[in-house]
Amino acid sequence: WSQRDITDLIENRTTQESGVWYKRAYNVGDAEAEAITLQGRYDFGFIELGGAYSKLDSSVKDSTTGVMRQMKGQPKYTWKLDAARKFPAGWSAGLTYTHLGQIANGGDEDEVATESAQKLLDVYIAKTISKQLTVRLAGANLLDTTKQKYKTSTTKLTSELEDGRPSYWLTLEGKW
Repeated sequence: WSQRDITDLIENRTTQESGVWYKRAYNVGDAEAEAITLQGRYDFGFIELGGAYSKLDSSVKDSTTGVMRQMKGQPKYTWKLDAARKFPAGWSAGLTYTHLGQIANGGDEDEVATESAQKLLDVYIAKTISKQLTVRLAGANLLDTTKQKYKTSTTKLTSELEDGRPSYWLTLEGKW
């Protein structure tokens, strides 16, 4: 379990000034964030399996409205499962599946937004060349997750799609 008190939380807020809507960073007040995480890992000899679940909660007393609400941009929960295996001759491989719950981005004078849940799959294969060097080929977001954002305001309802393409990289990791 973890708990954190935050003084002078900064969040983006949409407000109307002289008939024009602006989105700016504002100090919205003091906040508190809490999380409880359960995690486990077991090495079966031929494969190592792990997982974690986090339940997240937060509250902020909005300085302009006086209303208690959840901090923006925080999912209510997240969980992941992972597997890793070491092979002969310095080879290893692994994968991680992560699920982020729906994210509520609170409300402003004119806008309330939510983001859809996300499901991510990352994999890697690595070769240890020496005690100091490892070459790693990795792929992220292999499920080609698309994030959908819903926004409602006094004047319109919008839906945005953020297309998350898979990405790949090759790295040389060194320890000295």
